[in-house]
Amino acid sequence: MNHDPKITVLWLLPATVWHVPCATADDKAIWTGPRWVVGETLYVEWRWKNDLTWSGDEVPEGGWEARNDSVLGCLLRVDEVSEAGNVRITLTLDRLASSEEDPSGKVSFDSDRESRTNETSPFGHLATLVLGSQLTMEVKDYGRKIAVSGAGAIRQKIEASGLDEDAYGILKNFVDNESQRFLWERFYALYPCKEAREDTRWTTQVKSPRKLHAYEYEIEDIEETGDTIMVRVVYSGTSRPLPEFAPERLPDGTEHTYGVARIRGSALLDAKRGQVVAGIGTIDVD
Repeated sequence: MNHDPKITVLWLLPATVWHVPCATADDKAIWTGPRWVVGETLYVEWRWKNDLTWSGDEVPEGGWEARNDSVLGCLLRVDEVSEAGNVRITLTLDRLASSEEDPSGKVSFDSDRESRTNETSPFGHLATLVLGSQLTMEVKDYGRKIAVSGAGAIRQKIEASGLDEDAYGILKNFVDNESQRFLWERFYALYPCKEAREDTRWTTQVKSPRKLHAYEYEIEDIEETGDTIMVRVVYSGTSRPLPEFAPERLPDGTEHTYGVARIRGSALLDAKRGQVVAGIGTIDVD
C-alpha cells in the first residue's frame, strides 16, 4: 500500500474521531474525547528518529555517531463498539522502513518502495515475516485503559526464522503486548476528555514495561477559521526507570542505571473533523 504523509514527524496519526460532536467555538470550549466508528479503517504511522553519540576511552578520538530513522505503519480497523463505550480494534502491520547510518556505512529499507519478498537485507527478510500480521486492541475509558494481545505469535515467527534480534529493533514496540499498550495509552492521553478551553491543563502517568512516564498537557491555542477548529496541545514530562529495573542487569552480567529522560512535544487536532493532524516529540536522556 502506498502512503505519502504530508508532514514528517516523530509520530503521525492521520485519523481519530471525537466521541461527542464538537461544541461551537464561541467561548473556545470543545469536548476532546475520541469516538470510533464500526467498520472504519485508519492508517497510523509511528516514526522514531534517534541521534546517538558515544565518547570515552574505548571510542576513537572525536567520538562515534550514529543515526536511525524508523517507520512502523499500521492499519486500524474498528471491529466493535459496545454500549458501554468499550472498543475492539484490529491492528495490522502494513509498512516497515528503516534507515541507519554510522561510520561503517548506511543501510536502508522501505516496504512501500521495495519488494516485500526481497531478503537481501535483514529488513527485507523481516518484512517478509511480519507484514500482514495482526494484533487485537481492547480500549476502555477513552483510551486510558488498553489491553493488547497477539504479539507473542509474531515474536515466535521472528525467533523461529533465526533472524538476529538486532535486525528487528524497531519492531520491539510491535511484537510486545505491553510496549504496544504503552504507545496507545500515551497517545490517547493527548485528550483531556472534557470540555476544554485555551490554557486547560491535565496530567497523566503511563507505564511502559520498564519505566514510568509522567506527562503534563496544556491546550495552547484554539483557532477557528471558517468551518475548521484547530487545537494545539503542548506537553512535557519525565521518564524514570521503575524501581525493579534500576539498576538494570545487562546480558553480560553488568549493571547499568539509566538517567531521567526529559520529554516535550506538541500535537495539532482538527476538532470539527475529529482528527489528530500531526504530532511531534523529543526525548533527552541524562
